Amino acid sequence: MVENNNIGTNENTPVNGNGNNNVDASSVGTEKAKQRKKYEILNQFIKDLSFEAPNSPKIFFERIEEKPAIEIGFEVKSEAAGENLFEVNLHVTVKNSIRDRVLYFIELSYSSMVGIMNENTAEENTEILLRKVPAYLFPFVRGIVADLTRESGFPPFVLAPVDFENVEMKRNDINGQQPSAQPANIPEIEKDNVVQMPANPAESK
Repeated sequence: MVENNNIGTNENTPVNGNGNNNVDASSVGTEKAKQRKKYEILNQFIKDLSFEAPNSPKIFFERIEEKPAIEIGFEVKSEAAGENLFEVNLHVTVKNSIRDRVLYFIELSYSSMVGIMNENTAEENTEILLRKVPAYLFPFVRGIVADLTRESGFPPFVLAPVDFENVEMKRNDINGQQPSAQPANIPEIEKDNVVQMPANPAESK
């Protein structure tokens, strides 16, 4: 009786006539490079939060037929916090008003500490700190805003999705120069970056 011992062999891996795995070492190295870890989100937290409803509670007993006007602003900031360590902050403001009467005003800064890898290029760090991490933080910001408005007696306001991958971001240069239409470059850990994003045209739901 002859045993066929296949331990340690991937059945989906082609094997040549000599019994050797027919794997291209260069392709394996390329695949590992693609899968390497480029960053790690270490924690996330509310850094600053303000909610104002200057006309409550009387506003709840008034009959209002006009549709409220909602103004929304976003700002992304990344700031060095140590060697290969950055704080990324997603700052959101929401103002709901009818003519000159403010129903509520929300100002929220939601942050995350992010570790980045030494092997990253400046372009990769820009993509991570100004696009990928804010996109990760956004659902938490969205939930906080919805909870705040609901718990304050207003209909819950749900922020419309933001496409951080494709939004045209404008950077405020740290040296006081005019904002640039190009994404911020972060080759040095001493620099910080502020990105202004267009107002979200979301309406109250």
